[in-house]
Amino acid sequence: MRGLLLVQGFVISDWEGIDKLCEPRVAQGSDYQYCIKQSVNAGMDMVYMIVECSHEYILQMMLVLTA
Repeated sequence: MRGLLLVQGFVISDWEGIDKLCEPRVAQGSDYQYCIKQSVNAGMDMVYMIVECSHEYILQMMLVLTA
């Protein structure tokens, strides 16, 4: 995002934007950690999500950071 679109501000995802990258989210299908990694590497500063999904996101983000 930053390089391609020359974004200089603060980048926030759309409502469950990272989840939309990985649809359909089925057990053997999408890789949520991959989607998180792609979003962060693209320049995402903040994720906008519903509260019910925040625990899974935090867990997966910590796994990405420690991998």
